[in-house]
Amino acid sequence: VVLFIARDVTAQKAEARNRQNLAEQMMNSQKLESIGLLAGGIAHDFNNLLLSIRASLDILLQRKSITGQDGHLLDNVSEACHRAETLTSQLLGFARRGNFTKKVVNVQTLVEKSVNLFRPTAKKLDIRLVLEPVCLQVSGDENQLSQALLNILFNGRDACLLEPRTDDQPPARLTIRTEEATDEHPGWEFHPEGAKADDYICIQVRDNGCGMSEEVRKKIFDPFFTT
Repeated sequence: VVLFIARDVTAQKAEARNRQNLAEQMMNSQKLESIGLLAGGIAHDFNNLLLSIRASLDILLQRKSITGQDGHLLDNVSEACHRAETLTSQLLGFARRGNFTKKVVNVQTLVEKSVNLFRPTAKKLDIRLVLEPVCLQVSGDENQLSQALLNILFNGRDACLLEPRTDDQPPARLTIRTEEATDEHPGWEFHPEGAKADDYICIQVRDNGCGMSEEVRKKIFDPFFTT
């Protein structure tokens, strides 16, 4: 006589997974709190250094003897300094749990400024801008939007330049496109939960780099995931 006893442990496994998820969320919350304290201290010290740089830069920019290419380079330094100042503001905002400024942002201007900051770091890339001719505007924090776009551009640059290109391969290329989009946009693979508007603005960044594995692709929106 053979006796079998079967017991459904689905509920127990689900409960164990939930406990593990809660533990991970608590650890991440504690990690965020520690990072916030560290970010606030770094941002404060970094901001003091930027004040000295900005003061010296403003003196140089006021000199009429600086023209041509030198003037253009100083303008680039000034823009980069401004970007660094906004980054410290973001760090302080993060340390204070989200003290950001929401306003109407011109998307074309946002993209052009971000790309101008990005270009000096990607001299080996063929960068192409395809911008919608009509004025596109969105409500949001300009610094956060610019930083998000820059992060994507840096990722595309790294993907293109990760491995040497052979003679039979096309040159490394990064294309940034803006367009009006609807809820039925054919290129959407990820739809944010709660996004219910009928019309959207699409900022598309396309590169011809190495791409990402399916395993990495599944985790790209995880808050603490990095490659």
